[in-house]
Amino acid sequence: MRIHNLIPLPLLFNPITARLSYRGADISSLLVEEAAGVVYHDTDGQELPLETILSRYGVNSIRQRIWVSPENGTYGLGYNLKLARRMVRAGMSVYLDMHLSDTWADPQHQTTPAAWSTTDINILTAQVYNYTLSISNAFAEHHLPLEIISIGNEIRNGLLWPLGSTDNFHNIATLLHSASKGIRDSNLSPQPRVMIHLDNGWDWDAQSYFYSTVLSEGPLLNSDFDLMGVSYYPFDGSNATLSALRTSLKNMHNTFQKPVVVVETDWPVSCPSPEYPFPSDLQSIPISVKGQETFVTDVADVVKDTEEGLGVYYWEPAWVGSAALGSSCSDNLMVGDNSAAQEDKIERIINDVPNVTIFLRPIAAPAALGLAGFAGATWISSTWVANWWGSSQSPSIYFPFLTFFGGLAQFIAGLYGFQARDVLVTVIHGMWGSFWMSIGLLYFLTAAHILPQHNVHDHYPELASWSVVLAFFTWSGAIAAAARDVVLCGILTSLAIGETIAISWFAFGNGVNIALKVAAYFWILSSILAWWRVTVYFIEEAYGKGGKITKFFPVFRTPMEKKAPLIVPGLGEPGVKRGHGLFLEVEWGCRFIIGSKHLLSLTAVQKPLNPWDLTFSDKAIESRVQYYAAGRVETFAAGSRGLNAALASQGPAKVCRSGQYFGMSSDLHDYVWGASCLRWSSCQRVRALGSPEKMGLESQVSKMRNGNHLGSLGSNIQAERILDYSALACIAKETKHVLSAGRVSQHGQSLILHTVREQFHIWDAPILHRDPKISGEAGRSQMS
Repeated sequence: MRIHNLIPLPLLFNPITARLSYRGADISSLLVEEAAGVVYHDTDGQELPLETILSRYGVNSIRQRIWVSPENGTYGLGYNLKLARRMVRAGMSVYLDMHLSDTWADPQHQTTPAAWSTTDINILTAQVYNYTLSISNAFAEHHLPLEIISIGNEIRNGLLWPLGSTDNFHNIATLLHSASKGIRDSNLSPQPRVMIHLDNGWDWDAQSYFYSTVLSEGPLLNSDFDLMGVSYYPFDGSNATLSALRTSLKNMHNTFQKPVVVVETDWPVSCPSPEYPFPSDLQSIPISVKGQETFVTDVADVVKDTEEGLGVYYWEPAWVGSAALGSSCSDNLMVGDNSAAQEDKIERIINDVPNVTIFLRPIAAPAALGLAGFAGATWISSTWVANWWGSSQSPSIYFPFLTFFGGLAQFIAGLYGFQARDVLVTVIHGMWGSFWMSIGLLYFLTAAHILPQHNVHDHYPELASWSVVLAFFTWSGAIAAAARDVVLCGILTSLAIGETIAISWFAFGNGVNIALKVAAYFWILSSILAWWRVTVYFIEEAYGKGGKITKFFPVFRTPMEKKAPLIVPGLGEPGVKRGHGLFLEVEWGCRFIIGSKHLLSLTAVQKPLNPWDLTFSDKAIESRVQYYAAGRVETFAAGSRGLNAALASQGPAKVCRSGQYFGMSSDLHDYVWGASCLRWSSCQRVRALGSPEKMGLESQVSKMRNGNHLGSLGSNIQAERILDYSALACIAKETKHVLSAGRVSQHGQSLILHTVREQFHIWDAPILHRDPKISGEAGRSQMS
């Protein structure tokens, strides 16, 4: 099984695309992918059908290609009926792309279906009519409405060759009229929109020539089609500019008075050897996930700027088996493969943010330490209880060791399990660590004659009451462990059985000696299994999970646990995959901004470099954020409720303090942003902040007192009323203006600002993990 995480579709995450009628994706290959074992997760790690993920992320229309008589039925009628049924159930409209061929149809390939082979245009015309009529009726019979049907795919050079080639536009017009009539005569209700689809949407001359010529031939009427669709691929050549696309779409609509749709487009995340140079107005867009977001937003902007520009369809964003998607670029997908670290979401951040290195500071698996302490303590005490060795004086010798290894070590493991967000490790090792430390304390108090001695084999209701609690939670843990692996489940099950038997201490006075010995054998079994599980931790770390030696140490993992995707796969066992620190190193400028409210287990650190650094400790918010500024920063400022700031004395940066909030600027740079709650009047040495010209303030500072407003800070920088200050932010030198999110009033939310080329965008922190600008990679990691 191959697992792929869906990268948030740019079609959703901006206000421009949200205004389009069709926010679509072509996922024709979905059933092929699923048959190959591919499954998809959303950005929260939940395994879901692809159509559910797309729908949740704002996609409202799905494009499906249909072939006439394909090999093995793939992309045939039955295939498309099955796929369309799922799309309709997911609440999305269906756009059926008729290739009118047994295989791919495009500008270089327009092969007539084998069953339609003829040299008579009249016969071919009748076959086309019968086909479009029967396909449309088949969808009607299955109660599957169609929003759009395109009659042919990228037919700039004609269709159904050789009769329908551009050597004879009259034939082309005849075939298109017949195809449209079959759809119009069908039982589909409501009637779908009929589309003609050409490639090279940026080439107005090609579009104009085709439509003008084919419409002048007579058979094809203007009423035979409702939409004009185009393909737009940026790697087709340097002429495929956004500017040319804008001109072409506007001219198409103005000339032919039809709505326009970009029905195929994509942008690469990897393109080391493009066949053609990228267009001039696209060369600033990075070849990355961020670049995908920027590109699709720009294309959507062009479409929306066109009168009756209806939508954009991203072509095959999840076709894992064909990542290049027929281009010279190696990867145009919007999914990441868990099986390759470079495809992981964190790796995509590394590619997205210039000059940033992100790496993990792993901790050892807390479960390994906890199970080791448990195994040692349980083996020693249980074998003694079973009378395998020792005397009545033995506990006074071995319990100091059990107190520290079985008690303290387990308790520490439980604390790290808490940090790693592992409930099972936290509760089980925290509880049993407390048990062994309590037993150690009990023996100390007995040795100090504070408590009377008590034979462990005698009725002991006070100690038996501990077993009630231990048994309850251990049974609960055993049920949960069944979702991880059989060995771990066996450890807790045998332990729980032993504790259940030990509860007889509480109820019975006689027969306790025998019952306790029986319980001891279950505890011994539990300790042996725990030793085996710890050994597996050792082996997997030394040789890797897929190593040749590792296969001789099975734990029989079960598939029942629902896991979110790992931050970076393959870096170790549970503690490494949950709760570790995240480091960010920036060479210059504040280019990466993190709000702390919803980062869960993330610790963010920017590597300290001279001349100055800052440290924040945010105790009022879930995560602890340490943020060190690096190098020569254009401008840095921050304000956060509950943050304590400490400014290093060296370097040019100066600070104006007011309580816990502060602002700063360097007299080396052009802009300054005053932090929230800064009282301008409290600055005794305004000159320390630099001259007004350097700061860009001029005479426009306003409403800075009392911290409820961010005023105009320079002629082009302004923000709306801010009622919360949980923020880490910076303004880069090239910032031209602010697009404000407006009021941010919910207590405890963070204000997120992110520089995008020459604009400054504001987002609310609760959507940080779904923000395509930051990609939400700072989410919770999971343990395997």
